[in-house]
Amino acid sequence: MQPSQTPQTIDAPSQQSFRNRRSSLLTTLVVSFGMGALIALNGASAADQAPALSKKVMPLLKAANDALSAKQFDVALAKILEAESVDKKTPYDVYRIEEFRALLNLSQNVNYADALAIYEKHLSSPEFLDPQSAAVRLKLMVQLAFRAQAHEKVYKYGQEWMQTHPDDTGVLDTMMRSYYIQKDWKHAMETAKSAIKVSEAAEKTPDEIWLQIVPSCSGNLDDKAGVFAGYQHLVRYYPKPEHWTKALETELATERADAAILYTLRLMADTGVLSRPDNYYEYAQRAMENGLPGEALKVLETGFEKKAIGDSDKARYDRTVGEIRKKVQGDRAQLPDIDKEVRNSKATTGQAAAGLGLAYFGYQMYDQAIQMLEAGIAKGGLRNLEDYQMTLALAYLRAGQKEKSRQQFQALPANSPLHQIAGLWIARTYN
Repeated sequence: MQPSQTPQTIDAPSQQSFRNRRSSLLTTLVVSFGMGALIALNGASAADQAPALSKKVMPLLKAANDALSAKQFDVALAKILEAESVDKKTPYDVYRIEEFRALLNLSQNVNYADALAIYEKHLSSPEFLDPQSAAVRLKLMVQLAFRAQAHEKVYKYGQEWMQTHPDDTGVLDTMMRSYYIQKDWKHAMETAKSAIKVSEAAEKTPDEIWLQIVPSCSGNLDDKAGVFAGYQHLVRYYPKPEHWTKALETELATERADAAILYTLRLMADTGVLSRPDNYYEYAQRAMENGLPGEALKVLETGFEKKAIGDSDKARYDRTVGEIRKKVQGDRAQLPDIDKEVRNSKATTGQAAAGLGLAYFGYQMYDQAIQMLEAGIAKGGLRNLEDYQMTLALAYLRAGQKEKSRQQFQALPANSPLHQIAGLWIARTYN
């Protein structure tokens, strides 16, 4: 699985669902800011010296308004057409009739382009716009432009709206969808990131779709680092099996560092998305190569219990597990003596303590693993220091010390071959 295959490989929605997602917001805007304004057919109070409808037009639009409220759209249309045929209409009559025509279209979810044209005309001549409608007219036009697939207007009105409403994630969402439909990956991603940033600043959980868009667009831009950074953000907030599967299978398919592959398989097991028999056997083999027979045995036994390793593979399973169990019995029996020796040692490096910590980790003895790994790292002189740091971070996590775990993962240098998979483990600490 390659990141360049996005958006198909990433759980981004279809273009049709992208278009449909905004209809509910559009309806809300129409009901809240369209109908409420139009009910007051004579505009504002007399004290505001607002224009009034002519005597012939007013009862027709009142009837149209009542029909719209009752969802009697044919009746409403008939009254609007009758109002349009009135002679000697004032400019304000024309304005109100056009507003009703737009509202009728939106109430039926039709003719978005026509409604948008009316609102554009009225925005350019705002003298009749009441304050309630004027306050949200641009926002409504962004939604109308999106529904009409007039993408350039989505960007134009969206950018204008955001100048005075920089925290409006609803408009950012619409702009992001418009960019995405047009395959403008760069701007779609930037807009999604803006919405995420606003949401996080308000201590709210970002929408799942914004977080999905980032790795999807990064993949289309051939930005592999961006793909994994996006996945890290996504699974932090939405640790769904399908998201973890996408992230970790992509990592497994592209990773070249052996140490990172072991941590990837560990995370697949930890999140419950390790499913293929070959992955279980590979995990066990890599654990054995790292001197961790206890971990190798546990992962194979878990795979068999979950039926990921089926009865058809029973002979291989029995043979492999039998060999590992012999190793486990011998190694584990030596742990007390090794522990005593390490504690009494006057070694100048922490290699022996760190190695013992690794062994304890393999046997799921996390408190002991933490103690020895901390001592070994503090003493220094370690080969493969970053591997021990990662193991300590995992031991903290499995011991329930999430904050310490996160700090340990974050301490890995950016140029480490383990840095990328550490980022996904960091996300795991939030789950």
